[in-house]
This record gives sequence, C-alpha cells and structure tokens, in this order.
Amino acid sequence: AAPLGDVVAELNRYRRGRIILANAALARRQVSGLFDTKDIDGAVATIAAELGASTVSIGPLATIIR
Repeated sequence: AAPLGDVVAELNRYRRGRIILANAALARRQVSGLFDTKDIDGAVATIAAELGASTVSIGPLATIIR
C-alpha cells in the first residue's frame, strides 16, 4: 500500500493531462493494486470508486479526484 499522493505522482508520469487531488487528506489515503499504464483513466476511475471519491475531468488537461 502507498499514499494516494504517491500513486497519483506515478500515474502522472504516464499521462499527458494531470491528475490532481482535491485535498491533503485524500492524498494521505492508502491504496494498493496493480494498474495498467495504458489505461490511466480506468485506473483513476477504479481508485476513485474504491475510495468513495468522485472525479471531474477538464478535457484532456486535467482530472480532479475529490
């Protein structure tokens, strides 16, 4: 398991647009799993669903997890 902030930093390496966490408490939440770097949007959707969070996309530029 790793803090979501660390996981998002790693996922951002494989995506043109940025994944942004809405708050520090969310960044500290622990997540674990194997995610396909060819389907970052799917990984973000899975993580958000598991944490009971939601996502908002701003075109291809950014996805906010809140």
